[in-house]
Amino acid sequence: MVKEIIKAVENIANRKIKVIESNRREGDHAILISSSKKINKLLGWVPKYPNINDIVLHAYNWHKKN
Repeated sequence: MVKEIIKAVENIANRKIKVIESNRREGDHAILISSSKKINKLLGWVPKYPNINDIVLHAYNWHKKN
């Protein structure tokens, strides 16, 4: 997932990001999974930006303005 976000930022910012890969730190989980299904079922909440590219684009534009 981190690599997907890096790729999305590179595409939106139109520039390459220097990435330094390393081993997982002690205590880091091997895998993380998230979903908005439960909060949708319980509260009817729907994410405004469900697509990672939309999330990154929105954040990128906000940071450019501020």
